[in-house]
Amino acid sequence: MKFIRVVAESYIELPEYEDEGVHYLFQLPGNQILSIGGQNFHQSDTFPSTDFETAFCNGLNNEVVLLKTYIYGVKLQPICKKHKEMKWNLIGHPNYPDPEKFTIIQGRLEEIENIILSSN
Repeated sequence: MKFIRVVAESYIELPEYEDEGVHYLFQLPGNQILSIGGQNFHQSDTFPSTDFETAFCNGLNNEVVLLKTYIYGVKLQPICKKHKEMKWNLIGHPNYPDPEKFTIIQGRLEEIENIILSSN
């Protein structure tokens, strides 16, 4: 079992357009961006939040077999929602941080397109 605690300043939403689930990019303190999302993350009355913890367990093939999110903060509204074409451009790029591994990269959300799409 692994845990990740998230204290977020803001987030960008990459809405679900087919069956891939919603993806989120959270701005963390210290110029860091956290990527999470997929079928296991759904919006609710309290999520996405300014402060939450996710407990998860991976199976033999590194797939998520157990996931539970605990909310401590207040509901956040996205600073923007990416349209379908931009979502696919971002998540399809090899530099996109893997949301299933709760990947953290350096940067600010306002620059996410440049960070992902202009990287080699």
